[in-house]
Amino acid sequence: MLEPHGGWSAAPQAVPPDGILLLEMFGRLTAAPDAPFRGEGALWSVFRTRAEMMGWERGSSRPGALWSTHEAELTAGSETARLGWAQVGIEEGSSLVRVLPALIQCLEDALGRFGIVESSALQLTAVGMSPAPSRSDATHASWLPWFSAHDHDAAVDAALAFNGEMLRARAELDILDRLGRSGTPFFSFGPSATVPAEFRIVAPPEAPLDRPLSAASRGIAVRMPEWSNAAAAWVLSAAVDATRASASTTAFACRLSRPA
Repeated sequence: MLEPHGGWSAAPQAVPPDGILLLEMFGRLTAAPDAPFRGEGALWSVFRTRAEMMGWERGSSRPGALWSTHEAELTAGSETARLGWAQVGIEEGSSLVRVLPALIQCLEDALGRFGIVESSALQLTAVGMSPAPSRSDATHASWLPWFSAHDHDAAVDAALAFNGEMLRARAELDILDRLGRSGTPFFSFGPSATVPAEFRIVAPPEAPLDRPLSAASRGIAVRMPEWSNAAAAWVLSAAVDATRASASTTAFACRLSRPA
């Protein structure tokens, strides 16, 4: 693993108190003719620079940093739909509902420096997070005015998938119940259904997991007001909160996919 000044990742780090997030983006990247260097270290450098510009990165000149960047890699063109990924350590005291919208936006902004991004799925893998989240219902509700002016014709159906260890019989019902109660005029969850193989989670080999995560064959249908970073962040944040409140595990994954 290279040191920060030399390439694509920071030095190995222990899991921070508030955990690690590894975000992957899937879809299509149409390379720009004047795209910058795409070799080892390219995405790490751009991602971290963008986070510093926005005050999200630890050590930036602005207060209220959200994370410390561990690793990032550009994977577009590797014969899969996986465009790239970034792994961050959450700064102590930073809530997921603040971190996730910025993390998704930062990854897409960084990938966008290499071409036109058309995302079709996002997968979030969490390691070392506490089972019980701080209450974030009010924060979720505060996001909703953003979607009030959405184009009703832009509403999309999506699929939410989890790792199999998370969706044991009782946990599946509990997660669905919690998500159902968090529904709004703009978002709705359910029913549970079989998830096509291409929408199931695949545990990223880069995640610092102490045991493998298997893919659950069942997931939850989601109705979203639009396919956007903000809407995806709302759904994933609600899903992670429901997951953490429903099962005693500190490592899990969820994937939000938009069918073609």
